[in-house]
Amino acid sequence: MAVSRDGQCETLLVLYDLEILPVFFQFQGSDQLTIPLEQFDEKKIADWVDQKIIDFVDTYLRLETVDQYQTDNLVEDPVCGMRVKKAFAAAKIEYK
Repeated sequence: MAVSRDGQCETLLVLYDLEILPVFFQFQGSDQLTIPLEQFDEKKIADWVDQKIIDFVDTYLRLETVDQYQTDNLVEDPVCGMRVKKAFAAAKIEYK
């Protein structure tokens, strides 16, 4: 998030930029709110920032659902062959 202005100091710019690399799903990575300074509306800005925070959290939580991001956190169930998260595995055993 960043706050800036235009060259003539007449417009407030509130910027949002999110990068996830590598990209394995679509998300809104950048957005911009532009408000003329004479129409400054604190509630409108706060609501916009709140929505961008919600968008970020939703995107962050989606990382857990994409296998490419979770390869180090997944193990294979030896009985059914299903891949499950290590943290949710019913049991753990070391062989040899």
